Amino acid sequence: MPNQEDWSETRFRDALEELSPAQLVRLSRWADYLALGLPMTGEDLLQTAVTRTLEGSRNFPSEVSVLTYLRNAMKSIASARREHFGRFERLEGAGDESGHIDRIASRMPSPEEETMHRIELTRWLGRLRNDLAGDEDALTLLDYRLEGWQNADIMEVESMDQKRFDAARKRLERAIARLRDDRGGA
Repeated sequence: MPNQEDWSETRFRDALEELSPAQLVRLSRWADYLALGLPMTGEDLLQTAVTRTLEGSRNFPSEVSVLTYLRNAMKSIASARREHFGRFERLEGAGDESGHIDRIASRMPSPEEETMHRIELTRWLGRLRNDLAGDEDALTLLDYRLEGWQNADIMEVESMDQKRFDAARKRLERAIARLRDDRGGA
């Protein structure tokens, strides 16, 4: 009987092969989005996630889809890279006073502010999803938009004609407007 690592690697390879072309496109675009601002491409990020899994430094849990697993693995790797590169100042112009002024003067949110913003955004998205419960097209559109997809790509992958897409977009926009009105226009 193969050991647990061999079985996990085989299951992971099989799951990768079962990804549809549409899922691969979504995964690639998600990787490109996560790689923004990093000294690597989305393709590098995806390759790193796959390589680490095959090498055994990341574990592919049986209860998670390969698409979800890779999205979370890439997000984790990108976050670690941002943290790593954020610790180091650029060496060029290290003695240049204007470089330090730019760094100090640019208002970057504190970790606490970022956390509070993420909590509020998560709550807001939860309320939006509740408001759209049962409206699969609007929820699908929301998910794609959150990943940065363009309208034409969404319509193609989801096989939506213009009329169906516009109807879902309008329902999504109305739900967002209702939430804004509930928050006093914020």
